[in-house]
Amino acid sequence: MAGLPAKIEAHLGRTVDFNPMTGEVEIDVDAAGVQSIRRWSAAEPQPTTAQLDAVEVAADAAEALLLVQVTRADKYDSIGDQLDNLYKDIVAGKVDATGEFAKSIKAIKDANPK
Repeated sequence: MAGLPAKIEAHLGRTVDFNPMTGEVEIDVDAAGVQSIRRWSAAEPQPTTAQLDAVEVAADAAEALLLVQVTRADKYDSIGDQLDNLYKDIVAGKVDATGEFAKSIKAIKDANPK
């Protein structure tokens, strides 16, 4: 089940600034972990619960995609190490799917599919 921020972004069709100090929407979480809108200053009208429930599937998909992207980013080598691997593949004449650079990227993508 998608969180309230994901539902709001799915409803509005854009990224929303949720920074509690400067953002356009502030989310409150009660002791039971239930999320609610504390403050709304976005240009668009505040959505109803029914409107947010209507975008649940899209919000779930967006959260799942974000999890894959974050997981992949964490698994990739640093840019410097990736460039070093690419250089080594160029020198070895393996700038194709058989090079170490391509194999390492493929392994991460295969382990974390979208």
